Amino acid sequence: MTLFLGRVPRRARRALSLLSLGGVLALAVAVPAEAAPGPAEGRTVLGAGQHVDAVYPVLEGDDLTVRSLTDDGEADPDDVALHIPDTKTSHIKLPDEYAFLGDPGSDAWISPQTQDMSVVWPGWSFEGIPNGRLKGTVSMDFEGFAYAGEAKSPTFAVTQPGGFGNKKVSQLIVPGSAFGGVSGEVGSHTHANWIFTDEGTYDIDFSVRATLAGGKEVEDTATVRFIVGDVPDEQDAPVPQKVRHYSEGAGKLLVTPSKVDGEYFVGQTVNLTAASDKAGKDAGYRWYVKKKGESTFTEDPEQRTAVYTTKPDRVLDGTQVYAKLVEDGRTVQTSEPTTVHVRAGGHDAAHGDPGQEDLPSG
Repeated sequence: MTLFLGRVPRRARRALSLLSLGGVLALAVAVPAEAAPGPAEGRTVLGAGQHVDAVYPVLEGDDLTVRSLTDDGEADPDDVALHIPDTKTSHIKLPDEYAFLGDPGSDAWISPQTQDMSVVWPGWSFEGIPNGRLKGTVSMDFEGFAYAGEAKSPTFAVTQPGGFGNKKVSQLIVPGSAFGGVSGEVGSHTHANWIFTDEGTYDIDFSVRATLAGGKEVEDTATVRFIVGDVPDEQDAPVPQKVRHYSEGAGKLLVTPSKVDGEYFVGQTVNLTAASDKAGKDAGYRWYVKKKGESTFTEDPEQRTAVYTTKPDRVLDGTQVYAKLVEDGRTVQTSEPTTVHVRAGGHDAAHGDPGQEDLPSG
């Protein structure tokens, strides 16, 4: 069973060294319990239309450091909180296309991709890294989250419009799913829909990785705090959440495209992720491809990891791909074929603008 567990935020790590001393003092002196401070304690609360690049990596020498970029400049992510209050536009009924998050029609809260002046407007940016310093792209991966509040099974998603015509939902980050991160070029700046199923405090953990031009791999982590609903004066500390992986209990090898329904525009990277609860630490993968018009599948000898990756062109349109899970030289499971669709992109696709998406207000 694979579990995503929230890491300990930097603010909490700085306090861990005090725990042993605190335990000794507790044995010696009984003191009244103090109320836990609220989630905004010691933080600047960003809301009401304020723009923030919640994840804003910068290079300090040859080291990567994740900061947040606010209207007032750079800040430590542990020193800010992003606020989504309950408003007419932020409190919505979950649309049918978001059934992967919960029951359609259930309550949800959103900070949308397009700026809503009643809530914070969060995104991420790789504009803080100078051109020429890196080899390849920057990756931002979800590592887990912690929650404080009344909900029993809180979750969230980061999405954008997707599919041909931007009429569908493209999942970017969804806990427990195949969608665990994003990547981008140096200089890119992205906004998305941040949707939460419950009010409360969410501490979302991210890791950012890149490779310097000289070949050194660099990485840093950060915790981004969202407060959904009213900001309480007192609240227990967020608790790391256990997230059930999407492959658990499926009973088969699943292949999930990184774009909704496997629909890609020319130039967008095709990523197909294979997952199974039968995959051991020594498991390998074999990928088989059949282009449109061909009669048989052919193994791609260069693809041996859990993620099949290629750059699409129009020739790839209609190509079918399936995977085999292999261990000790034998096939453990075989997936169903997935069809990849490719079209030439217009202005929006060429510039990485996923377009707009309409979400109903509550």
